[in-house]
Amino acid sequence: MSDVFQELQEEHRRQQLADLWKKFQIPVIGVAVIAVLGVAGYQYWTYWRGEQALASSRAFDSAITELEAGNNKGAIDRFRKLGEKAVGGYALLSRLQEAALLVRTGEVDKAVKLYEQVARDHSDPLFAGLATMRAALLTVETAALEDVRKRLDPLIAGGGPWTAGAIELLAYATWRSGKDADAIKLYEQVIAMPTAPEKLKRRCTEMKQMIEGGLTFAEMNRRTVPLLPARSLLPFGLDPSNPSAPGSLLAPADVPTLPTLPASPPETPSP
Repeated sequence: MSDVFQELQEEHRRQQLADLWKKFQIPVIGVAVIAVLGVAGYQYWTYWRGEQALASSRAFDSAITELEAGNNKGAIDRFRKLGEKAVGGYALLSRLQEAALLVRTGEVDKAVKLYEQVARDHSDPLFAGLATMRAALLTVETAALEDVRKRLDPLIAGGGPWTAGAIELLAYATWRSGKDADAIKLYEQVIAMPTAPEKLKRRCTEMKQMIEGGLTFAEMNRRTVPLLPARSLLPFGLDPSNPSAPGSLLAPADVPTLPTLPASPPETPSP
């Protein structure tokens, strides 16, 4: 009798499984098909992405070749196209290269607009800040103080890697507008920052001492370029401006580089 009951139980379980499969076979098969298609789609996307990155890399190299050959216009066109369709970091690099070349060819207004666009489009504070700083440097000699402040305030408030440089540039713009006392306070703020690079602090210290010594922008504007402060005094270590633009501490084509920490002093060999 026990064998009969066991057979009946097994038959009942088989019937339950058959009923369950009949009821749920379509959803199960659908899930399996979706899983297979998902894996295949991901593999294809990975392959396509790799091919696009390779194509962007080759196109970027071609643009660099045009640049090294002195064909600025051709390089600008190539970088512009890459900025629109390249994948990964090549799009950002291409837009920054295009903006730098626009400055080199004298199209500063276009470069400023492109830097502003890069700053809006990228959420990464490092690259967005870099674009903002370059736009500020290109406009600080012509923009009103409030416009410079409006551009730099987000960097100053953000407390990121560009904060010290933004305050220094704002201090220069403030001094340029004739507000010497306010400029000194801003330079002092940079000097007191523990995270500011030593080179930047030294530059701010020298500018502060010059202003306290009576140097005004109006006075400097009456001098010739050879009498301008040394290279180490200029924001971001920029070269003195061209003699055709007296009174400017910033050449129109100058842009900052990424901030770096001062080099460590060489170790003294043991006797």
